[in-house]
Amino acid sequence: LRASDLDYTIVYPTALTNGPATDTYRVGENISMNSAVLKVSRADVGHFMYRAARDAEWIGRDAVITSGDS
Repeated sequence: LRASDLDYTIVYPTALTNGPATDTYRVGENISMNSAVLKVSRADVGHFMYRAARDAEWIGRDAVITSGDS
């Protein structure tokens, strides 16, 4: 994937939950993992993936996503 000419974003969510969208998640290429159990809702991951697909900011990058309250 990285060697291709494709526009891509690789998304690495922490533990997934079935909770509602909160729009308070954190995304970064290098997030500090201070909590023993980091989690994020599938709805928030979907929200981020939708945004990333429509914006060039995350093209060619890896995105770690977790809840905003961890």
